[in-house]
Amino acid sequence: MEPLAHLERSEGQTDAQLLSLNQPLAASQRDRSQVNNNAMAAAPVAPPPDNLPDSTATFVGRRSEIERCLEALAPDERGWGVLIDGMGGIGKTALAIEVARQARAAQLFDAYLFVSAKTSSHLDQGIREETLAHSSLDAFVREFLRLLGDSDLAAIPDAAGRRQAFLADLQKRRTLLIWDNLESLIDEERLLIAEFLRRLPGPAKAIITSRRGLGESVVEVRLGRMSGPDADAMIDDLSRRDSRIAAALIEAGVDARRKLNEIVDGNPLALRMSLGLVAQRECGLDAVLSRLRDPVRSGDLYRFLFADALDGLAKSDRVVLAALIGFRSTASAEALVDATGLPPAEVVQLDAQAQRRAVRYWVDFATTYRGDSADPHSFDQLDLEWPQLEAAAITLHELSGLPGPLQDPYAARMLNDLAKSLFDYLQSRNYWDELLRLGEWAYEAACALEGWQSAGWRAYQVAWVYYGRAESERAAMWADRMAEAMERAGNRRDRAAALRLHGLVAEQRGDLAAAERLFVEALALYREVKIPANQITILCDLGEVAQRLKQIDRADGYYQHALELAEQLGSQEHQAICANNLGLLALDRSRPSQARAWYERGLNLARAIRRDDLLAYAQHGLARVLEAEWRYDEALALAEQALELQERLQDRDREVTRREEIQNYMPFWRPWRLGGFTPPTPARSTPASARSHAPR
Repeated sequence: MEPLAHLERSEGQTDAQLLSLNQPLAASQRDRSQVNNNAMAAAPVAPPPDNLPDSTATFVGRRSEIERCLEALAPDERGWGVLIDGMGGIGKTALAIEVARQARAAQLFDAYLFVSAKTSSHLDQGIREETLAHSSLDAFVREFLRLLGDSDLAAIPDAAGRRQAFLADLQKRRTLLIWDNLESLIDEERLLIAEFLRRLPGPAKAIITSRRGLGESVVEVRLGRMSGPDADAMIDDLSRRDSRIAAALIEAGVDARRKLNEIVDGNPLALRMSLGLVAQRECGLDAVLSRLRDPVRSGDLYRFLFADALDGLAKSDRVVLAALIGFRSTASAEALVDATGLPPAEVVQLDAQAQRRAVRYWVDFATTYRGDSADPHSFDQLDLEWPQLEAAAITLHELSGLPGPLQDPYAARMLNDLAKSLFDYLQSRNYWDELLRLGEWAYEAACALEGWQSAGWRAYQVAWVYYGRAESERAAMWADRMAEAMERAGNRRDRAAALRLHGLVAEQRGDLAAAERLFVEALALYREVKIPANQITILCDLGEVAQRLKQIDRADGYYQHALELAEQLGSQEHQAICANNLGLLALDRSRPSQARAWYERGLNLARAIRRDDLLAYAQHGLARVLEAEWRYDEALALAEQALELQERLQDRDREVTRREEIQNYMPFWRPWRLGGFTPPTPARSTPASARSHAPR
């Protein structure tokens, strides 16, 4: 592996100092007055271009998202910036503006430009349609040039010439471009913008907001619903600003406030509009809650949140979709013709564009309900629609033309978006073959699009499955592909993940020295970018290596530090992993009572988050505790339960029979059942499936 010397920071320099190094000088001002023969008059300095929207509202929460965005905008990051995506009303634009304001306070750029493609905006009273939205790459370029004061460049008659002139102009100053609400654009324009952004010069960075993924060479920040404390903070802020809201909340009581939080479900727009109705129309909170429960009376809100799923559908498409609501199973073409009254050709014969529109719904569905591995119930919607999602993946792969020449770049882009959104779900539900297939398809798609950062993460997805199955050579091959892609377009976080993946494979091969070196390099990068979850993962990896090297005290230090961070983060998944690791360490110290406490904690956490791989590992550990307590019948039963889970997970560390596998899980089994002979205890390590992946 190539050394990472070019990524290392200079010793003794703070983050703020590093951000200020090697940045281009601001463009010199043009002379605006004549110089007298007897004295030099200073040229007036124009204010820097800045049209960031003003807001009187206090920005609440999203601290980790702000940190990730600012990291992506740092001058030493090679990507063009950051994409903020999420459902309607979740706060994408507000986050983009807040990040830009913090960048301005830190003087990261010389110009801050905001242009929106939004076709409707939300006020406290409701939704207002916009008629002057920018709807193309060229419209954005013209507006950015106007904001920079370069009207002469905006007047260039050729669109390609304008784009080239704009890119050249961006070389002169550090410019932050905010492209807002790009889901409003057609696919062709979005693709043009993605290609344009890949050509941004070093001094320029961009923030994109969209309900859909955009492309490559970018950090993606996915916005979910606000946390309960953040929602309460927003309510308190609105109450302080408007006495009518404060009075209505006091009158309604605590229970009504709780119901409001439940109905809006962490959506900032829904919350602001609800309390805006209280202020503007002076109605009670109970009346507002009743209106929110009624999609007809709150039609403007629901249209703003969900109507984009129907954008681009022809009238016949809408008729077919409406008819499908009446079917509870697959509908035949004949049945749809009869139900819709449409000609058979409009129902049955779908061209590639119509197929793209149909599968776009399922890609957006997967993005909306992608869930969180820490909350097993967050995947319930994907469980219900998995057959349709799998069919959408197959359709997109066929439309793309891959593995041959790329035929449909839009289908390839959607295939990558689908693989990214389903990764946690497929892992949580143990769909390993499906995860492998979808990852390989999406890797091909990303490479064909030259989206190297996306290609790197899809390679990671494939490598992770092979690593979990102990197929080290294939895992190493895909780890190399990930590293190669991230060298082309990845940021520090991406490169840290590639280092860690290589370290895992090295450990699986038994090269502990190489594994430790790679983990230490990865930990240093994760500490630079300040991502606690990934630091927890690497600390557990280092603890595993130290444990295998019989450096017990070092291993305990790594695991305890990781557990402390996991508790601070509130991550049940990471706490379960740390507890299981500490249980194994206690067994190595011949302290079965301590091991029992740790394994029981890991088992309860694994059950709470429905992680069968972690559950099997905790059961295995408890079986060994029972063995140490001479409770062989209970130990054997628990070991067999763990084995059944492992078989379902297809975790194949050794190609052995079921009887031999139980013997390897339970060293006492053969002497107790067969008498006399004690087999050697097999080498132990944390099962591959019990390791944590780097979320992406």
